[in-house]
Amino acid sequence: MKLLTINTHSLIEENYEIKLDIFIDAIYRIRPDVIAMQEVNQTTDAQVTALGKGFDIREDNHALRVCDGLNHLGLNYQYFWHGIKTAYGKYQEGIAVITHLPVTQTDSVLISKSNDTTDWRTRYALGVCAGGEWFYSIHTGKYDDENDPFSNQWRRFDSHVWEKEKVWVMGDFNCDSGSPGYKEITESGWYDTFCMAKKQDTGVTVRGAIDGWRDGEVSDMRIDYIFTNRKLPVKSSQVVFNGVNEEKVSDHYGVLVEV
Repeated sequence: MKLLTINTHSLIEENYEIKLDIFIDAIYRIRPDVIAMQEVNQTTDAQVTALGKGFDIREDNHALRVCDGLNHLGLNYQYFWHGIKTAYGKYQEGIAVITHLPVTQTDSVLISKSNDTTDWRTRYALGVCAGGEWFYSIHTGKYDDENDPFSNQWRRFDSHVWEKEKVWVMGDFNCDSGSPGYKEITESGWYDTFCMAKKQDTGVTVRGAIDGWRDGEVSDMRIDYIFTNRKLPVKSSQVVFNGVNEEKVSDHYGVLVEV
């Protein structure tokens, strides 16, 4: 099984249409079973095409367009999107899960203390169940946020899923692997697939300044992860869309894990 997570930055990216094609082409070749995406945007004034969670889905929704592109190439992927908040005054931002696996259930959980769509700190996790396993896409706040720290958000998520037997949580955790936030995850019964992988690279998913991190605050960081609540054999963990393994499409790189 192949799992991919990436903070897409989506419509905010320069040369978005070119990067969208690059991403779709790479997914066609890689064939992940499940893709977790964060910062999945749509413009507020695009035409509504379907009802959705949080916000209705509009025709330029990034997850919709990725799925349409893959389906046009003959692959049978479906997307699930939860709109969370407004961003930059012109976008509706959410998280998504894309998969070709047969989905039997979906789930979403508020992990921030606010559910205000105008509050940039509002956060959700979105999950789908396929083959008895749960796959969640998550985008948490920073570990040192004074208003709504990572620790509180992680505990809300962890308590929500703790009864589920088989869980994967994938996304942008805004916690470097040397941070107290990362330590809290791994000490609460979750396993980092990067650390369990027989084959791995540096794991670095961010280089240089990005949205949410100030200049001088960022060096090479590993803040995008795939965790599981079971200790399993992992064949490989590879950073992708970093300019070496596939072209860059976002200010974050992706993580591709094979188990």
